[in-house]
Amino acid sequence: MIFNGEVEEIFICNYQTGEKCELELLSINDVKADWNSKYEKNINFDDEAYLDDFPNGYCFFVELWESEKGIPILVLFYCH
Repeated sequence: MIFNGEVEEIFICNYQTGEKCELELLSINDVKADWNSKYEKNINFDDEAYLDDFPNGYCFFVELWESEKGIPILVLFYCH
């Protein structure tokens, strides 16, 4: 979705509580540039994760949201 233009915005959540989720907008070009070194092997599509199973002990849980205009938004929840 990132490389074929289906997603127009990518956010990362570095901090989350039961009441609050702080999102930071990422540059799609930066994500593409760092894909092989930072993201590709650290994406988790399951409901649970064991951080020891991922390089450098972190992973991203991924959710696909939709803007008010119907545009797909990718949200990466950073878990370390």
